[in-house]
Amino acid sequence: MKKQHIKYIIAGLIMSVSLTIHPLAVAAEKEASKDKTPSTEVEGGKPDADRSAEGRKLPFHGKLGSFDAKEKTITVVYSTGEKVFHVTPDTEIRKYDKAATLDEAVVGEQVSGAYVKQGDRASLTKLTLAKHTEAKAEGGRKGSRSAKEKDKDKDKAK
Repeated sequence: MKKQHIKYIIAGLIMSVSLTIHPLAVAAEKEASKDKTPSTEVEGGKPDADRSAEGRKLPFHGKLGSFDAKEKTITVVYSTGEKVFHVTPDTEIRKYDKAATLDEAVVGEQVSGAYVKQGDRASLTKLTLAKHTEAKAEGGRKGSRSAKEKDKDKDKAK
C-alpha cells in the first residue's frame, strides 16, 4: 500500500513540474521572438503603423462640399470638418452604378469611395458620386404601397 502511495506522489510531482515548465518555456519563446522582430520606431519617430497606412486604400464617405474640374480636386464635408482629395487619371468615377466624369458631380450630394495617402496628399482610387439607392428613394421599393393607397384600403375596410 505504501508503494502505491509513493508511486502516486512521484507521478503527481512529475505532472506538477511539467505543468510548471511548459508555460515558462512558452514565455521564453515569446521573449526570444520579440528580440528578433525589428523595432516599431523608425527614423523621425514615426511608428511603422503610420507608415503602413501610406499606400493602403482607405474608405471615406460624406457630402460633396465643392469640386474643381480644372485642379482635379474635390472637397468632402464631414460632421467633424472637411478633407480635400485629388483625382488622378487612374481614379474610377461612378454615378448610379455607371461610369461618370467629375463634371457630373453635384455639390451637396452624398459621395463615397477610397483613397491612398501619398505624403500629405490624398489621391482618389475610387469615387462614387451618388448611390443607386438615392435614385430609387423617390419611387420607393417595388411592391410597396404609398401612404395614400394604405389610407384608401383602410377607408374601404370601414
